[in-house]
Amino acid sequence: MAVAGLSVDWIKNWEKYGKAEVLQLCRNLTESKNYEEDVTMQAVQQVVYEVAYHVIRGNLKQEQAASVLGDIMELRDDMCSILADVFCILDIETNCLEDKVRRDHFTQLVLACLH
Repeated sequence: MAVAGLSVDWIKNWEKYGKAEVLQLCRNLTESKNYEEDVTMQAVQQVVYEVAYHVIRGNLKQEQAASVLGDIMELRDDMCSILADVFCILDIETNCLEDKVRRDHFTQLVLACLH
């Protein structure tokens, strides 16, 4: 899934412009007519994965990610399915880690997204 990619600068400056940049990237991808549907959705899935992974690594707060993920879910009807797919992948990945702190970050992100 190597398409988009989040700038480290976006994560460091999340409140200033990072969140807006991520949301705009997803908006551009979902509205793009230049790619096939599968390629576009893979790119959005990559962005969602990277946002969640930054939470797992402790680079981004759960509440910040949950907020932008909620905004991304409103872009298209099928975004909830993409988020569910990403969470399934991350569930498996974090379950296999010896670092339980990262697993805790993942479960806290899922809980934040539910509220």
